[in-house]
Amino acid sequence: DVFDSPKTKILGIKIFDNSKIYATLYEINALFSAVGGPMKEIMRFTAANLGDPESAELTAASERYAEALIDGKTVMCAGSAEALAEHGITVPAELQPSEPGVVTMYAARDGAACACINVRYAVVEGFAETVASLRENGVAVKIRTVDPNVDRLIISDLLGGKIPVGVVREPAKDMSGESCVTQIVARGNAGALALPLIKGRKFRRLDRNMTRVRT
Repeated sequence: DVFDSPKTKILGIKIFDNSKIYATLYEINALFSAVGGPMKEIMRFTAANLGDPESAELTAASERYAEALIDGKTVMCAGSAEALAEHGITVPAELQPSEPGVVTMYAARDGAACACINVRYAVVEGFAETVASLRENGVAVKIRTVDPNVDRLIISDLLGGKIPVGVVREPAKDMSGESCVTQIVARGNAGALALPLIKGRKFRRLDRNMTRVRT
């Protein structure tokens, strides 16, 4: 896994339009139970006393949002207020990120904004060094995810702004229930793939679910 779930934290929650906080947390938990990634674990912990989420049908996943059908309601989580605005949803107020690596996630239910949450992401120890070593040897790294909060900017912040890592957005039907994983791509020279194979034990420790190697 790319992200360190225990170190990923919710820093603040704002509820809109008299939405019930427990119902909102339950629905966000259900959505991320389908999306996967570090938010799946943090929401499972946050909503631990609210009951196990019923099966959520992930209906859409793009670079800017994820959407699921939960108990007959359409629940959407987006990594920005602008992403909700594209669907005609107005956000009454915003929480401003307080530090690098912090994103503000917005949630909506049946076309109305219901909450925003500040989340601080963290990558697993050693990930930055491994990615830097791979790039020095001509290997690019991309993260495969449908988490709407994860993009190139947040990854850049987490890696100190010095190591470019791409993000590959997969169709919802292919990613339901999976966590954030990586893939490696050799740039021009297939021999560059020898490095991750030689250091494969360390790389697999960081990413047990690596699914593709492409040249």
